[in-house]
Amino acid sequence: TLSLKLGATYRPGWDIPVMPSLGIAWEPVDVFRLEAMLPKSKVTLFPNHMVSFFGTFEWRNITYALDDSDPAMPDKLTLDDMMISAGVALSPMRDYSIVGEYGMFVGRELSADVETDRAIDLSKEPFFRIMKQGSF
Repeated sequence: TLSLKLGATYRPGWDIPVMPSLGIAWEPVDVFRLEAMLPKSKVTLFPNHMVSFFGTFEWRNITYALDDSDPAMPDKLTLDDMMISAGVALSPMRDYSIVGEYGMFVGRELSADVETDRAIDLSKEPFFRIMKQGSF
């Protein structure tokens, strides 16, 4: 199965208020799915109906507008980074799942809208997340 995915995120007050999402989802067999999208892509393996394994890659570019009452402060700050992660989802019942995910941010950079346009490299700290997903 091959599907085209189109969407958008509305972000009022941001420098780019509408962020498009575009890509394809491909499921050549029942145990494998590839979602090649911008800004976030995901690969999932389904060895059985109770367990799935996944990996994600997300490119992010977020600009924050700052209070412009102080002329010494920049008008905006921009955070550029990429997030990579891997995880497992356990679905003991069909209506919910428990998800564990480990990942890290790479290529993190913070830049200000100033004349020198200098960027600051940020730390590449890992993260761990546990979620319960399901219908309510």
